[in-house]
Amino acid sequence: MSLFKPNLRELRDGLPCKSDLNNKENLDKAVFALQDKIHAEIVLTTLSERGIHFSYKDKYGNRNSGLITAAVKNIADVSGAGDTVVSIAALCLAANIPVETLAQICNIGGGLVCEQTGVVPVNKEKLIINVNC
Repeated sequence: MSLFKPNLRELRDGLPCKSDLNNKENLDKAVFALQDKIHAEIVLTTLSERGIHFSYKDKYGNRNSGLITAAVKNIADVSGAGDTVVSIAALCLAANIPVETLAQICNIGGGLVCEQTGVVPVNKEKLIINVNC
């Protein structure tokens, strides 16, 4: 299973995209173009304070995508948030967790590390509590 995780700026810089990527329709088009170009089965695009966008092809080749809004957080520092998202996504893929759920867990984990200053590990207990809510 292949996964690619750009942030919104990286997506804009990596594609010749002139569209406003602040709406889901344009974001879907840009991510689908990227997905086709690099042959990634799953693309998770982190959107900073807006949350995370996910896109994947199911076993029949149908495209699926969604936008998960970020929970309101007291952002202290975004350092390490992308690495946290990639790490959680890898664990979820290894556990055969569905992509929608994977994206939700990644979004929560990325938000949790942003509440602290510096590069910190995600607090497992807080992640579990927030995922189970």
